[in-house]
Amino acid sequence: MSVSIADSRFFESLKAAVEALEISDLAHDDDYTSVLLAVSERVYDAQEARRDSFITRSGFVLGAGGILGALVVAAGQLGLLHKKGSSFGIAGWIVLILFIISLLYLGASLVIALGVQGAARIAAPVEIDPSDLVPRSKEEMNAKNYNVRLAKLHLFYAIENYGTSNRMVRRLYASQVCLRNGVIFLIVTGMLSPLALNA
Repeated sequence: MSVSIADSRFFESLKAAVEALEISDLAHDDDYTSVLLAVSERVYDAQEARRDSFITRSGFVLGAGGILGALVVAAGQLGLLHKKGSSFGIAGWIVLILFIISLLYLGASLVIALGVQGAARIAAPVEIDPSDLVPRSKEEMNAKNYNVRLAKLHLFYAIENYGTSNRMVRRLYASQVCLRNGVIFLIVTGMLSPLALNA
């Protein structure tokens, strides 16, 4: 899924704000670089928690969609077996069409949720690694400078992960909408089924 122009501008503005955190401006007598580092770690951790949340939600969609899909197929088979040997009336055709629409929505929901699960496994989050912890220069031997560099890294990585997560969340939302629509069609079909069977 591509990033829209508005999204790319938004992420560029976030990166520019992080880049504006200059070490020389922050390293005053009142040392708040440790607070900056702690807050940047919280931003990074919050993004990780958000990612875990939508992976869990896509798992729920997979489970619910699979169960409902099996129910739709089973109910459809029972209805067809019950009407075997006789022709469908208009109510029967309406119910059959609604069953098919419900099954299509549930199938689309499953396919999209599987795509989210797959993308979440492939697009691993950008994480702090041991090479990031090594001071890059003599200036970074100063704790204030080191804290600011690590804070900026946390924020840059959080922005990268935020972009990836946003794309997956949009797909998850589409999957949940398909699941909702499938459930609505399933309920309507269930309400109309007695009419079709008695016709």
